[in-house]
Amino acid sequence: CSADPAAPYTELMIGLGIQGHDGGGWQGIDVAYTVGGRRRALAIDHDLFICGPSVTAFCSGPGFTPIH
Repeated sequence: CSADPAAPYTELMIGLGIQGHDGGGWQGIDVAYTVGGRRRALAIDHDLFICGPSVTAFCSGPGFTPIH
């Protein structure tokens, strides 16, 4: 991380896909990587769900915005 907006950075793109119509997803993601021969991990505290019958508890309520 840097306060310099011109500093180089790495962007991580995550794609989700499922088979069937039940839905599913992850409650947070851990990304492991190596820098200078040293192993590191980034914990991303963000839920990623594709809504369906198997995850209805996570696909409604305050803060939920359905994508149509």
